[in-house]
Amino acid sequence: MFQVEDVPPDHPPYKIGFTRYVVDQERGVWLDHIGGPHAEPPDEEMRAFRFFWNSQLILVEANIYAGPNIYDTPAEGHETRILSFGYSAWGSLKTGIHTGPLERVQVLAALPILAEALLVFGTLYNGGLYPDRVVTSTLYDELMQWTWADFGGRS
Repeated sequence: MFQVEDVPPDHPPYKIGFTRYVVDQERGVWLDHIGGPHAEPPDEEMRAFRFFWNSQLILVEANIYAGPNIYDTPAEGHETRILSFGYSAWGSLKTGIHTGPLERVQVLAALPILAEALLVFGTLYNGGLYPDRVVTSTLYDELMQWTWADFGGRS
């Protein structure tokens, strides 16, 4: 099960210095927030992440929609939309990490795990504030979506 934890000393470094990450120790999977440029309107932001899954470090981009105060005000209709998997121009620029495209079968296997981690992430390591959050993807022109119910609810 994913949880928000402090980054351990042996975690692969990132120069901005975020001190938390979303991790499932049993599965050996983690997600950390790299940052992202601000977007308009002010209730949405593109974010870049490092996602470690299946012994691979993968760059991911997602738009975080959260209403007027993206950081701490729960509201109806919260959505995280996965924009890219395996590529992030902003993430590559900031980290120097360059990951290439993955095979479709790998992406489809990883997306539900990434969605679960993004639910725990919420808008900034606060997923518990958003019981109605939905994570969506239209990669491969197919709408996919996940909620807490897909992962046994939120305790």
